[in-house]
Amino acid sequence: MEPGRGVTAISRLFARSKNPAGVYLGAAILSRAGSLFLIPLYTRRLNLEEYGHYVLFLTLVTFLSTFLSAGLVAAIPSAYFSEKDRAEGKRRASEVARWTAIVSLGGGALLLAGVEYFAPDSSAPLLGRGSLRLASLGGVGMAISAIPWTVLRSEQRAYAAAAFQLLQFITMTGVGLILVLAFDRGYTGAIEAAAAAPVVSGLVSLIYVLGLPKSGMQLARLRSSLRFALPFVPHFIAQWLLGAADLWILGKAGFEEELGSYSLAAQVVVPVNMVITAWNQHMGPEMGERFRAGGVPEMRGVLSRVRLSYLGAAVIPGTALLIGLPLVTWVIGPNFESAIVFVPFLLLAILPNTLYFADFQIVYYAGRTRWIGAATVTAAAVNLALGLLLIPPLAAYGAIVARVGGAVVRALIVMHIARKIATE
Repeated sequence: MEPGRGVTAISRLFARSKNPAGVYLGAAILSRAGSLFLIPLYTRRLNLEEYGHYVLFLTLVTFLSTFLSAGLVAAIPSAYFSEKDRAEGKRRASEVARWTAIVSLGGGALLLAGVEYFAPDSSAPLLGRGSLRLASLGGVGMAISAIPWTVLRSEQRAYAAAAFQLLQFITMTGVGLILVLAFDRGYTGAIEAAAAAPVVSGLVSLIYVLGLPKSGMQLARLRSSLRFALPFVPHFIAQWLLGAADLWILGKAGFEEELGSYSLAAQVVVPVNMVITAWNQHMGPEMGERFRAGGVPEMRGVLSRVRLSYLGAAVIPGTALLIGLPLVTWVIGPNFESAIVFVPFLLLAILPNTLYFADFQIVYYAGRTRWIGAATVTAAAVNLALGLLLIPPLAAYGAIVARVGGAVVRALIVMHIARKIATE
């Protein structure tokens, strides 16, 4: 490939799509901006141990959202792009979206009943009844909130998709300021704000789902969607482990203050993940249209340039973050300066994801979703094993090795699978 062709390809993609990746980046920023905007407040109102528990609560809400929806949101893009006619694809996607909402609500009701019956009535920061009740409500809201975003992204309606992220940002920031700053509720207010934002956006998302094109709610469609989506559940759980297992092991191993520093560093590198996610959200529909037009051979023809574009999406913001570390130190305040030392290492752990996301597109649209789950489960097992082995003696540095190891394994496996599919 000639040196300038990769950059030219990226430029053409942006121009042809009226720069939706920029809109997706703005939406990704909004989706996490509430947490990022509140960092200067929380690092001055919470101690290191409380901040670590707060981040663990956020990971718990994310985990529950995937579990409650049975992974059905992953079947929405497949339903949309499986039809040559876009209108019929929209009707099929709308039906899957409704089933996703129904399953999420039903799963949430069962989970809340279980929490009320089995959870201990204690003031434990994570596993007490009050905290688990909040996490369950937030998980239901987050599961349903993913539906409009997924449908609109499939239709490449970037601005409409971003509007839902704006709502979540306003809710998260507003409730956080009221509960933690105005009412000085500390850690309790922080987790209440983290649960309130997805609940509000979930209610609005339900209204959106009701307004989708009418289609018959056939059990056959639910069964076929579950067959497609359920292989993603182990994948989503394993992906959650790749980003959260080291945090939980750190906390359970007794390194609670180091957990606070390490988890804050993980949030500091979130803007880099945002850029990669934004580019991936642009490339998903772009590659889907290529698959609609010419199948895997059409996607294979641009794979090298797509890989290069993902690498740029990581290196450019990562370099900017390293340059801006003195400003970050001032923002987080003196009590959390210990977090800065972990930032370069966590940036290193992000790089393998650029290869993973590029080759993921071929595996996904080729319908080999079970291999995606297998790859991520294997990587999570490596991450978990390394974490259990290395974190007790090395603390956060053992967590970094575990995170890098898991990311490298996943990228290599998915690259191998995509290569086999492309040569069939």
